Amino acid sequence: MRPVFHSITDASKVAFYNLVNHLTDWNFDIIDVQVYTRHLESLGARPIPRSKFLELIELSLKVPTRKGKWSFTKEQSGN
Repeated sequence: MRPVFHSITDASKVAFYNLVNHLTDWNFDIIDVQVYTRHLESLGARPIPRSKFLELIELSLKVPTRKGKWSFTKEQSGN
């Protein structure tokens, strides 16, 4: 089976947009992209100092979020 994303223009942007919406609904407040690229920058990523990242992670771990297997069905999205 061949991946579809590279054959449909901007499909990765649509997928990322939807992921961000779900994560926002589920109280996630940071996405660690690990490898900074221009493409991720175009989607809103920005580099931050390690000290700031560790501070954000420490705060994020105190907020309840989704655990276990995620479901992206319309009925189950949200808090």
